[in-house]
Amino acid sequence: MHAQIASLQKQAINQVSKVLEKQVDAEIDRLSNLTEDDLGKMRQKRIREMKERADKREKWRRTGHGTVEEIVDQKDFYTFAKIVSALLFYFIEKEVNGAI
Repeated sequence: MHAQIASLQKQAINQVSKVLEKQVDAEIDRLSNLTEDDLGKMRQKRIREMKERADKREKWRRTGHGTVEEIVDQKDFYTFAKIVSALLFYFIEKEVNGAI
């Protein structure tokens, strides 16, 4: 019984390995046959992606991403929440007359 299970596992592993090897070989062939035009397109795409990421980081920096702000007015909270795409907040109850 254990020998059959081990045999089935080995067959499954071999099948998966063959499929993966074919995929890797196909990707190697594709990359080996790239033209200068293909490389130029890849380069331009990568540059565009890098610029988009830099723009996103700059927008985050301008909107205070990664900073901690104390907002005491509900109106300010909603104004700030409209600016950012993600918001993490927590509420703190201030001590009033020695009691929380």
